[in-house]
Amino acid sequence: MARQSDPERTKFWRKLIERRQHGNLSVECVCDQAGVSTASFYQWQRKLRSEAAGHPTPRPSQQAETELVPVRIVPDRPADSVGVIEIDLPGGICLRVPSPCDPQTLRLVWGVLRDTGGGPR
Repeated sequence: MARQSDPERTKFWRKLIERRQHGNLSVECVCDQAGVSTASFYQWQRKLRSEAAGHPTPRPSQQAETELVPVRIVPDRPADSVGVIEIDLPGGICLRVPSPCDPQTLRLVWGVLRDTGGGPR
């Protein structure tokens, strides 16, 4: 069974929306004065307009299942990731390598550092 709106609450929002329309005030100003959020203002405005047109606004629990969007949760990092390998080099250089990493890439980087004088020989 759908929850009925409190008549006093509906009356409050009708008056607030009318005050905004007839007072040439911004939505933000009216909402600040009334102590309500702009999101609630727009939600009630949409609801009351829809009801005035003879189309009651469906509650989220009443919406069709076809409106749902599939969601896939992806971890922030791979499950087999264990952290970072830090290699302190002469001259204050610190090389940080995510672990696990590709051994061939690590050998290539290490070789370049060694050949250019950035790493131990």
